[in-house]
Amino acid sequence: MGARKKINYSRPARMRLISAQREYKTKIEHLIRQQKYIPGEEEIEVTASDIERALRQLRIVTTRSVDFRSLIIRLYLVTGVITVIVGLFYERAKTFVTFITANPIRLSLVAVGGMIIVVALLFRQIYEKKLYRREIEQHISKERYKEPD
Repeated sequence: MGARKKINYSRPARMRLISAQREYKTKIEHLIRQQKYIPGEEEIEVTASDIERALRQLRIVTTRSVDFRSLIIRLYLVTGVITVIVGLFYERAKTFVTFITANPIRLSLVAVGGMIIVVALLFRQIYEKKLYRREIEQHISKERYKEPD
């Protein structure tokens, strides 16, 4: 797609990119200091594998993947609700006992739709907790790596 196009940075964009690189470098150095701390040593030698290890711990989150997951969760939720409604009104209303015993297709539609709803709600909760934790981590990270004035 547009991966081969040349990128032209404006002056503020270049300044922000340099700032972001400094922030990232500070975070990498902080992680390496934690991992390779030896009391009494004045200097830490950094290897390429140290940087690779630190980079695995730091990650850039793209909003596209977050939106895609949210879309999938909503899709499952809507599919479950529609399946339950189709199951409930598969044939015109009968008594509840007849509903269970007479038509296993309807029962299976209601059961499967209900399970889809439960799974979607469960994953939604897990996803929202994950987003909340990520926001807290980012806030803590900003505070931890804040450059001294």
